[in-house]
Order: sequence, then C-alpha cells, then structure tokens
Amino acid sequence: MGRLSGIFCLLVAMAFLATQAWGGNGTFYEVLFEFPLDEDPGWTTECDWAFGVPTGRGSVNGDPVSGHTGRFVYGYNLDGDYANNLSAASLITQFLDCSGYQDVRLGFWRWLGVSNGSFDSASVQVSADGQTWTRVWSHSTTLISESAWTYVEYDISSVADGRGAVQIQWVMGPTSSSTTRAGWNIDDIVIKGVRNDPLRVAPADGLLVQVRPEETFRRQSVTYILTNESDQPLGWVSSLQGNPGPAPWLEVSPVSGVLPAGGSAPVVMSLREEVRSLDPGRHSALVFLRNVSTGVDRARRADVEGVVAPAGALYFFPFEGDPGWGVTGNWRFGEPSGEGTSGGDPRSGHTSRYVYGYNLKGDYDSFLPSRYLTTQALNCSAYGNVRLSYWRWLGVEEGRFDGASIEVSADGASWTTAWRNPSDSNTTDSLWVYQDVDISTVADGEERVFVRWVMGPTDMLLNYPGWNVDDVALIGEVVNPLVVE
Repeated sequence: MGRLSGIFCLLVAMAFLATQAWGGNGTFYEVLFEFPLDEDPGWTTECDWAFGVPTGRGSVNGDPVSGHTGRFVYGYNLDGDYANNLSAASLITQFLDCSGYQDVRLGFWRWLGVSNGSFDSASVQVSADGQTWTRVWSHSTTLISESAWTYVEYDISSVADGRGAVQIQWVMGPTSSSTTRAGWNIDDIVIKGVRNDPLRVAPADGLLVQVRPEETFRRQSVTYILTNESDQPLGWVSSLQGNPGPAPWLEVSPVSGVLPAGGSAPVVMSLREEVRSLDPGRHSALVFLRNVSTGVDRARRADVEGVVAPAGALYFFPFEGDPGWGVTGNWRFGEPSGEGTSGGDPRSGHTSRYVYGYNLKGDYDSFLPSRYLTTQALNCSAYGNVRLSYWRWLGVEEGRFDGASIEVSADGASWTTAWRNPSDSNTTDSLWVYQDVDISTVADGEERVFVRWVMGPTDMLLNYPGWNVDDVALIGEVVNPLVVE
C-alpha cells in the first residue's frame, strides 16, 4: 500500500450496528424472519391476492414474468390489472414474534402498478394484535408504474418493538371506476431488528472525518459510553474485524472491562496514522463490544473512503461536505433514501454518504417546471479541451414526456445544453454510472464557467426518482501556463 498522490480524502463514518444485516443508517441488524418465497408460506389472501408465477400481463408496464430472485411472488391478480370499484383486499402474514427486539424494520422487493392516489390506493400496514392496524406506507397522488423490481424498507418499530404477535398486511384498494394498473407484486421479504440487551452503547451517532495524506496526522477519536442496565455486574470484551483484511488504522481502548450494576464506562475508538497510507477504495472495520454473559454484540462500524481526483482535474467535488451550490425546487444536498419507483434512488453516494439529488426521498412531481442545481463560477481561463465528469444515478421517463439535462454557461445568463435524456427511451439507472461530457465549446479559456443539472419539465403521468449526482470534476489541458502561475 502506498500513499496517494493528488487530491485524496479519507472519509471515516463510525455508526451503530448489531449482528447480521446492515441498515441504511449504519445499524447492523439481526434478521428475525426471511421469506424468499421459493415456496408458499401460507399467508392469508383476500380477493385476487395469490401466490404463484406472474404472467407479465397488465397495463402500462404490466406485471413481472418472475419473482425478484426466483419464479414466485405474492401478487394481486397475477394475470393482469386489479379491478375497478375494488374494496380494500389484503395479503396478511402469520403472527411474527418480535419480542426481545427493538428498532424493527420491514424490507421487501416490489413491482407495483397503481393509478393516482386520489383514485386508487395501495398501502402497507402493521399490527401488534391483528385488530388495530397502523399504516407505514401509502402511495401519494403520484401514479406508479414500475418496470423493474424495487427495494423498499420501512421503520415499523413504533408497532413491532418488543411485541410477540406482529402481523404485516399489503393492501390493494379501494379503487375507483377509472384507470386500472397491474397492482402489487412482492418478493424477498425480511423483518430485522436489534436484540434487547442490558449492555447499552451511546451515542448512536457516528463520526465523520476527512483526512488528506499531505497533512500532518491528527489523531481522530470518538468516545462512547458503555452502560450496564442490569442489577448484576456485566463483563464486556471488544474485537476488531477489518474488511478487506485487518484494520491496523483503527484501535479501541480499553479492550475489555467489567461494569458494576447500573454503572458506566467510556470506550475510545481512534484512527491511527496508518489511515493515511490506505489505497483508494473502501476500507471497513467492525468493532464489536460483546456482553460476555449473553453473547450479544453492540458494535461500531468504521468506513474509510479513498477518493482520488481524476487526472487533469481543474476542480473536484467528492461531496464529503456541501459545496454550497445553488438549488431551486426540490434539489438538495444530503443522504438519499433509496425510495422511489423504477429502481429508486440510491441509499448513499457513489463514494461517500452524500449526493446532490432531486427529491432525496423519492420521485419528482408531475407538471414540474425546470428546476436547477448550479455550480459556483469555475475558472477555466488557462485550460482547453474542458470536460465535465461525474457519477449519476438517474431515473427519468423518455425525454418527449419528462426532461433531464445538463447546461453550461460562460456568464451565468446564456446557457447551452451539453446533454439531455433520450427522447424515445426511459432512463432507469439501478447503480452509479460514470459520465463524461464535452463542454469545451463553452468552457475553454473562460474565467467564469457555470454548470447546472436540470430536472424537468415533466408531464402529468409517469414519475421517476430523478437526478442523483456525485464525484463531480472538471478536467482540462493547460494551454496558458502563465495564467496558472
């Protein structure tokens, strides 16, 4: 491993975890129940809910032709659309024992088609007694016509935590007498949570650190308080697991101890100087804090991201922090939620937690006018062959209906379109995609260059997750070294 040259940021995020599955907020969950639907689990079905192989029929994008990972799904009318004037009909799980767990969450893959929420309804509901139901999700006024399997996850802790008879129901309807769609298809359902234990670790918040190899190393650390909530002494021990390989760049002190009944003690996790010698890419470590008596782990995760600016970069924005660009409409800097139709938004940036995105919590709106994300002025006066590189996760209907584009200006007033979405095909990214755009005709030799990402205009029908942007760079060749000097 060698020290990185160029612009190199190490992003360290230490976050709360438990035992088997990572959540988007850094929590490490234990899987309580898992239903891959390779066979029928025997859940209660009403009306046209059924277990089986979907046929691919139905209006607009229709049903899928198989499950997310196998042949089978639970779906509402596996042979096409739901009916008009339908009363609410449910698919209901058996009772699920979540006693002994907290922070319980539901995750599953869906392929859903449903008309505007003002007319037709689809929802997910949870109960702790089979009688009183709490809605954890319902679609809004937006029409949904998914053409790919989409992962969704919901916090059901307010109903399910510590309860021994939890049920989940997917509801189709009621519907109106107007347009119909393909309805629900679900697969690969998971219920997960964090096991209750008298060993508590606080705070749950993580630590975000940026380190540059050329700077003098400053030891970064976070202190967590271990608390024994029982009336007996509690022994604990730590362990460190790196990915990939060992993690000599992280340490914990002390490594073990005994907490008296009701007592507390600090534990410090620190970066070591070796963090500055890591190769590019992601480096992770799990620091487990185990209750010796129960074997239950409370732990922290450390993620180190090595980000190198592209060769020839004039400017590089890895988005570890908000650069303060101009936004209109629902453009935001932050963590994407993974929500939205047709593949949805991502759950993190390309190389760190953050992105600039249009509606970080789902789809853009119908009848949306053009909305902009605009950089500050970028000085390209000494450069030629200027190009824009960035990573995108974009969902947008074909361009004759909904627009997504990139525009460039040399004065902030007159704009030239450098890219726009195809007019005859949908764009439904399901992973981060690298993009390289020639902006030389506008940017070469100019002192005040602006770049903006445009969301819209959109029409009244299908909506998608829109723009997510990360790791933006301007790349060029020096043509006037006197200006650079």
